[in-house]
Amino acid sequence: MKGLFIVFEGIDGAGKSTQVQRLVSALQAQGRTCHGTFEPTLGPVGAVLRQYLQKRVSLETRSLPYLFAADRSDHLYNEQNGIEATLQRGVDVICDRYILSNIAYQGDATSLELVLALNEHFLTPDLTFYLRVAPEQGLALKSRQHVFADVTETVEQQRKAAAQFELAISRVGAAHQVVEIDAWSLGIDGCAEVVLSHTLDLLRVRGTGSAQ
Repeated sequence: MKGLFIVFEGIDGAGKSTQVQRLVSALQAQGRTCHGTFEPTLGPVGAVLRQYLQKRVSLETRSLPYLFAADRSDHLYNEQNGIEATLQRGVDVICDRYILSNIAYQGDATSLELVLALNEHFLTPDLTFYLRVAPEQGLALKSRQHVFADVTETVEQQRKAAAQFELAISRVGAAHQVVEIDAWSLGIDGCAEVVLSHTLDLLRVRGTGSAQ
């Protein structure tokens, strides 16, 4: 049976990477095979985008939606470890950032309709967890984690990104099966419990046993 495709979204410092790791471990404990991944990827286009986020290269803002879409296409369809092929093997794929991030970060800077059009034919997740934290909270957590400095490193930019995420959810939230979680109030453990509960509910609905 095809694996689950689950995505974590949220502003910087929301705890996405931690929750990806927690869910992968929890599903493995259930006997499932999982693969954790992220965007931008470490592929050819993703590597360029990561250098841009690290401020090591400059890119024309108008080119970003195309580059993110190209990176996502490779992520989904490449023959070595593409998401589509991995899912077909019955492996669950848990991804840190996906289409909502593009809508939030590039839709306002360029064209929302362009970002939507570039991504409309890509695979939609079985579940998307949007981890909601206040911009000040996310930025404080990010600074303590010593995550690379990127283009959303101020509170004002984080506030703008948070507002854009709300817009993204209003536009594609239903299609992407978005579950909104108050990550700050729940904490890491509480958030992980909610995430696992929703995931196990989905498995029961799909009639997939706990083990593959």
